[in-house]
Amino acid sequence: MVVGGLISCMVIGAKSKNPAIWVLAAEPKGADDATQFKAYAKMITLSQTNTIDDRL
Repeated sequence: MVVGGLISCMVIGAKSKNPAIWVLAAEPKGADDATQFKAYAKMITLSQTNTIDDRL
């Protein structure tokens, strides 16, 4: 898993057009592996997720 791969590309593209732009990202609480990765500085594997979309 690449944490933040898509959002990283989006930021690079947006910043190349307008360096002053702010990009905010979010993830569902029921699938917060990126948030946990940031908090614990290690890869997190979720045993299950609880979201309205199976791709989140």
